[in-house]
Amino acid sequence: MQQGDATFAQFGRSGANPDLLVACIVPRKVIRFSRAGKPPGDAPPTMLIASTDAERTYAGALANTPPFVWSETDARDRHLDALAFSRGRILVSVTGLDDLVLPAWPEFARVVEDCRAPQAPISSAMPQPDKSDAKIN
Repeated sequence: MQQGDATFAQFGRSGANPDLLVACIVPRKVIRFSRAGKPPGDAPPTMLIASTDAERTYAGALANTPPFVWSETDARDRHLDALAFSRGRILVSVTGLDDLVLPAWPEFARVVEDCRAPQAPISSAMPQPDKSDAKIN
């Protein structure tokens, strides 16, 4: 999905707010993970994201409305490749919240690919070739 300056994938129950939002912040070329919920206590949250072949812990930050924990990483982070091409599932674990186990659906890979793509040219004019192979009879 795309909205404003972000493309994103949502994971959760139908008809409810998403449990996890994976978004590309296009102008900054970063992937943001947003996990619904507020962990207990005042300690800074961390977010473990793992697949069959790789895991990484990211520093998290807390937002209050609605409560969620978020973390960002550069779109070129190789850990994202391991997640996108996992044949199993993806684990998202935030201390104090229930673990999420997500299917390795193509929506996640699409967000990463969109974030890595070069920006579209500002001009809508298409460049013309210097030389053409067209034959005129």
